[in-house]
Amino acid sequence: MIKDKNKTLVISPHPDDGILGCGATIMRLTGEQTSVYYAVFSITDFEASPHSALTENSAMFAKSLLELGIPQQQISLFNFTTRNFYKYRQEILELLISLRQLIQPQQVFMPSSTSIHQDHCVVYEEGLRAFKHISCYGYDLPWDAINFETSCFFKVEETHINQKIKALQFMNQSSTNKYANDSFIGGLARVRGTQINTDFAEAFEVLRTVM
Repeated sequence: MIKDKNKTLVISPHPDDGILGCGATIMRLTGEQTSVYYAVFSITDFEASPHSALTENSAMFAKSLLELGIPQQQISLFNFTTRNFYKYRQEILELLISLRQLIQPQQVFMPSSTSIHQDHCVVYEEGLRAFKHISCYGYDLPWDAINFETSCFFKVEETHINQKIKALQFMNQSSTNKYANDSFIGGLARVRGTQINTDFAEAFEVLRTVM
């Protein structure tokens, strides 16, 4: 059992989801001496990826999270087939329960209830089952959700946003996805900040609060 007092777990269906949804919040938390753990359930797009691709993707991913203050020993990597998580629902649930028992986090970040991505839906549903006695927040992926409820905000600094952008650059995301480019990430953080009268913020859906 991990004995850190302040623990947060980020559940990410694919490597970049958690960084895109709450990367600046991760940076804020690690700067406040919170131990952040990160679990990703698909490191490549295909089940039969060459070992070299798995190794390369894992290395880039570890560098990304290190930029946010998460050391390699606090990363859990699994490789379920992308867009086929529904086939492994029970196995994913059991892994999440194992992470809960090992880490005993005080709060969990996961996909929101309004995500329309099939893998995100599975991780959200099984995440709520596994962590039903823990505070849970759904992170903000506006290109992948309908009617996202901004019921919780974490204030962040511009330096946190810059580190989030840098982390994504290790994964070569900014050149391939419009939602991962610098201007979009910074712009969304400013919009969320404006909603709570501050410069920058990340928004979340409150899935469960346990005080």
